[in-house]
Amino acid sequence: GIGVYRLRYHRRAQDETAEADAMEQEWREASQYVASILPQPIDQGPVRANWFYRPSTRIGGDAFGYQMQDQRHFSLFLLDVSGHGTGAAMHAITVAQVLRERVLPDVDFLDPAAVIGGLNARFQMHRNNDLFFTIWYGVYDIVDRVLIFAAAGHHAAYLLPADNASWPALALNTQNPIVGMLPDPAIATAEVEVPPGSTLHLFSDGVFEVIDREGRQLGLDDILPMLPSITNSVGSVMAPDEPKRLYDRIRAIARPGHLDDDFSALVFRFQ
Repeated sequence: GIGVYRLRYHRRAQDETAEADAMEQEWREASQYVASILPQPIDQGPVRANWFYRPSTRIGGDAFGYQMQDQRHFSLFLLDVSGHGTGAAMHAITVAQVLRERVLPDVDFLDPAAVIGGLNARFQMHRNNDLFFTIWYGVYDIVDRVLIFAAAGHHAAYLLPADNASWPALALNTQNPIVGMLPDPAIATAEVEVPPGSTLHLFSDGVFEVIDREGRQLGLDDILPMLPSITNSVGSVMAPDEPKRLYDRIRAIARPGHLDDDFSALVFRFQ
């Protein structure tokens, strides 16, 4: 061992080395595929968006996306599948693709309750290797400046005003069960008016379920005060590194080594 790093020496036969190399190549291809389906940042238009993603293993169980549904509606989501590794990653990718391609039958993708209900019907855990997931899904009306949203087992997203003056941030949350656990739950939604220049922070629980250098388990109360400091409050321009600023702040106080869970942080600026 060297500090926090562990070194391990292996002796392998040639065929074992070839097998390990092939497995390593498959991991790289899987990671590249996950990266290829993540959305591109948006630096123009009525909604600006950027993100930072760092899985806790080779590939993670978080997935997220955003897109214009039509000329006036912008949808955004973040989901977190139970567990880690290949199975969780494949499940997360499948759900994300369903949302991106809008292939849930008879579902209005402008209605968060209908979307989560449709996902729940399609991805029951007993049919999917006992995997379930949490999700935050929202639809922003660019004309009326209203964001309709629903969270299923997921913690809140947080809305900050343009000047970061109002604190604490407005928590956007609803109480709904985790997706895949119940056969046909009622899904509650909520809505909020979005002032010009507001910033929405949407992130996975890997952002705040962190062990610090003293061995203390952090929580939301430790992370939320960081949001104003990583948000660019000068005008309406969003700095391209805002999501990574949050990661850097948390990485600085976390214990050495990989974070315990996938880190996904999205930032949206509403013009």
